[in-house]
Amino acid sequence: MMLDRKPSPAAPTTVGAYEAKTKFSELIARAEKGESFVVTKNGRPIACLTPATAPEHDEARAAGERILARFDARARGEFDFDSFWQELKQEDDERAERWL
Repeated sequence: MMLDRKPSPAAPTTVGAYEAKTKFSELIARAEKGESFVVTKNGRPIACLTPATAPEHDEARAAGERILARFDARARGEFDFDSFWQELKQEDDERAERWL
């Protein structure tokens, strides 16, 4: 099976774009179990498929809750754009720090 190609045991599995498209459900199921994939096109890496980590899931849930809270505040006429903008800039700076 083509989905079992790995340069080394620790490396992500390499899969071509066409095969990734046709076996997407299988890739998702395997990623859900912790496996990572590099999708290639004409032999060049173009994308990575990795399992979502719990912190990413928690971060996404918290972001959704903040968005809903902002909608509620706006509906009550209590939305402060300046503090919202500062919060966005702070989150962006924190995200950039994690990647550096």
